[in-house]
Amino acid sequence: MKWLHMAWIYLHVAAATTIFGTLTMLTAPFDRSKRFIGWHPRLWARWILWSTGLPITIRGKELLQKGQQYIYMSNHASAL
Repeated sequence: MKWLHMAWIYLHVAAATTIFGTLTMLTAPFDRSKRFIGWHPRLWARWILWSTGLPITIRGKELLQKGQQYIYMSNHASAL
């Protein structure tokens, strides 16, 4: 059953990468402000995360201030 789940994920990774990669290459020359193509990686990542079926937990979101820039890092459980 694990191989079926992995096949599901690989299928979605390939589809999302193909679709958003092509979309980015086609729209980038016409999007001078880069506002439109900024959504492509976000949608790509959401699709990939959704395909895994894993819950995503965000802690401390209330501490972030609007208008500020942040760098996000995840902590893998095996690195603890």
